[in-house]
Amino acid sequence: MKYSFLSILFLLFSFSICIEPQEKIYELNEFFSLIEQTKITEQDSKKVIDTLDKILERYVYLDILKNPPQPSENYHNIVYLKENLKNIKTNERPLYYFYSEVKAVIDKCQDLLLSFDVKRIFGNFDLNKSYFIYPIILTVDGTEKKVYARTTNYKDYFDPDIINIISQNYNEGNPIKTINGLDPLDYILKLNENFEKLKSSQAQFVNNIYI
Repeated sequence: MKYSFLSILFLLFSFSICIEPQEKIYELNEFFSLIEQTKITEQDSKKVIDTLDKILERYVYLDILKNPPQPSENYHNIVYLKENLKNIKTNERPLYYFYSEVKAVIDKCQDLLLSFDVKRIFGNFDLNKSYFIYPIILTVDGTEKKVYARTTNYKDYFDPDIINIISQNYNEGNPIKTINGLDPLDYILKLNENFEKLKSSQAQFVNNIYI
């Protein structure tokens, strides 16, 4: 049975394992309801943005990011770092969303030595010691340039019917046709552009996929 695999599976059938204070598995909705309990005030949000603004004055690439030399087309992101930070909303809201927006702006610089993180505990656990598990892992046939999905070691946590469909397609050699309407390789490359700090698209790809 051939199929078009939608990335919604990554969202609907994923869990978070929390290491502290003890290892526990949460369903996705439960996980977010817990981290949303930790708020950040408008005053603290403004303080974080103002502090970052002052710190980044000493960032050596601050002006270069606005007009970076390009060894090849679109190799470096054009980033107005301080301006983008000032556009982040500073109203009171769950700390996680504020943190995610700030982190996304910083990560856009694609500088492995520049990062933004939080040490504060979200609810009853440390966000930095939590991670997601998925029912599948993507593999790429470098010769045929096709993408396949196979089950992971965490398959027992997911709907058996879904796992059976994934296993059947993998065993029959059926590649993924589309992910969210995109060619699988194009989808992976787009995902890397948004979340990978390595600048080279080839390095981004290799760093995030089995070939």
